[in-house]
Amino acid sequence: MSRTGVLARILPLLCILGALFMSPSAFAQDKKTEATAKALQKKAMGDDYLGTDFAKAKEKLDKAIAACGTDKCNANLRALLKRDLGTVLIVGGADKAAGQAAFVEALAADASIQLDPDFKTKELEVAWEKAKKGGAAVKPPKKDPPEGKAPPAGDPEGDFSHTPVDAAQV
Repeated sequence: MSRTGVLARILPLLCILGALFMSPSAFAQDKKTEATAKALQKKAMGDDYLGTDFAKAKEKLDKAIAACGTDKCNANLRALLKRDLGTVLIVGGADKAAGQAAFVEALAADASIQLDPDFKTKELEVAWEKAKKGGAAVKPPKKDPPEGKAPPAGDPEGDFSHTPVDAAQV
């Protein structure tokens, strides 16, 4: 076998091995850190969020995000953690602007992710669409009160509207 024949067979293998060992991202992702982050995410959303303990859910997600840093977890996991943090912040009412910012960061990390269908609300959908456009927080449009009625002061926000009756029987 000639030298060029041997070199032609070995060169592709050497290129592949070189690319693996030269790529910092191949070693940057830590499987143990990813497993820990996923476990924290599962507890935060499955236990705390569903149990409406938004502070604990936020704490667990913050811990998972900090553990992942910028390179210890894959981009998809980092994006999902940010998406879930945005969900907790917006639905929990803690900080809607920070929740919106978390959505923007999530989409910047991985634009292919979607809202979790198990937790989707109208308010989250509005914030998600705004984040896709790279924008800041917006409030969902309010429904206009019926003709001749003004909304009461301090009208609470939510997925429904309530109009009290004009008068009741004495």
